[in-house]
Amino acid sequence: MNFTHLHVHTEYSLLDGSNKIKEYVDRVRELGMDSAAITDHGVMYGVIDFYRAARAAGINPILGCEVYVAPGSRFDREAGSGDDRYYHLVLLAENNQGYSNLMKIVSKGFVEGFYYKPRVDLSLLEKYHEGIIALSAFLAGEVARFLTRGMYEDAKKAALRYQDIFGKGNFFLELQDHGIPEQQNVNQQLLKMHRETGIDLVATNDVHYTLAEDAQPHDVLLCLQTGKKLADEDRMRYEGGQYYVKSPEEMERLFPYAPEALENTHKIAQRCHVEIEFGVTKLPKFDVPKGYTSWEYLNELCFKGLEERYRPVTEELKERLNYELSTIRNMGYVDYFLGVPVSFGNTQFQPVPKGFLELGEQRDIRTCIGINGLPIVAHGHDLCIAEFAQLQSQIKPLAGNVLILVDYDIFEPQPLPLDFLFAEHFCRTVYHVFKIYRLLFFQTLGVF
Repeated sequence: MNFTHLHVHTEYSLLDGSNKIKEYVDRVRELGMDSAAITDHGVMYGVIDFYRAARAAGINPILGCEVYVAPGSRFDREAGSGDDRYYHLVLLAENNQGYSNLMKIVSKGFVEGFYYKPRVDLSLLEKYHEGIIALSAFLAGEVARFLTRGMYEDAKKAALRYQDIFGKGNFFLELQDHGIPEQQNVNQQLLKMHRETGIDLVATNDVHYTLAEDAQPHDVLLCLQTGKKLADEDRMRYEGGQYYVKSPEEMERLFPYAPEALENTHKIAQRCHVEIEFGVTKLPKFDVPKGYTSWEYLNELCFKGLEERYRPVTEELKERLNYELSTIRNMGYVDYFLGVPVSFGNTQFQPVPKGFLELGEQRDIRTCIGINGLPIVAHGHDLCIAEFAQLQSQIKPLAGNVLILVDYDIFEPQPLPLDFLFAEHFCRTVYHVFKIYRLLFFQTLGVF
């Protein structure tokens, strides 16, 4: 019997999952499985780490997310309370189109739908459904929520609505069994719904830690999340110690009455193939005046700015500028540098303390084309172009799909200033929305 875990939380479900990616991948391979999924709560922070680790281990990585679905519009801020503020739904990328759409869904959940959690809604799912396979997410999902309340017809209506959104064969009713009596009741009703609607079943284990013996450390993690003590009776907990990476044989023993639900996990896994290209720079193309190439236009801007902003213009300055220009050309960043002064030329920013953001500091060029307000050489700053060239292998992947907005002397721990937001809006207008992103950096909890 082939089985694939399709509902899995890793360490990137912060303070909720203690399932470390490397340990998870190693365990999957040890159990003889050829594929595995990642479906962290509301985020895709761990997708790249998981993709790399799984590919290195010969495992097919299934990239997904357990999203939060608003009961109404994602723009509502007062709809429902407690459990009714959102439902869970597992989304898996079937292909690159699905991966792209999944990123859009998750991002808009934060930017447009954040209320307690990053929420999406049905209109967003309908717009970006292509290439995505959805699972009903069990007790926290909309279908199961209705079933636990004795509202079978409403549950069936919700299931059919999801099937309409994702298409027949792309939405599955999710069975789970962690020894909770409520799950047994829901499972039986889902079997009935499967017979009545033809919506296929899928069996999952809600994985939050890697091994069975990790249940106790995971319980400590939940206490950190909720601010509770282990001795507290009224607190969040995962009862029964069943939320680990189970073997295909263990899953088969749990669902002897639904073998097709187990087989469907592997059928879904065989459908899911995403190819992520690494190490290739994909920067926006800057439109230059007619009769110029990007390289010629950057040279003209730089040497014109050199005459305007430096007194006197020495041979040493010209040599430094030519060196910086040649480095930028060799690294493929000509259009990148043309875009920045257009975006930020009329704005003033708080400079980063020297040494804080040394990466990407072509100081003379940035002064000549108007990114910096003061001539760098005249103020005794060191030239960092050599360090930039040496670190290109680290910088290029970072810039691989974006025009970085907070890369040039912009360090402001306060809310984003209005001129920055205006510059971002200008960039979106010039380069189109799909080429402009913000970057997020964060730390994971490394204790567990």
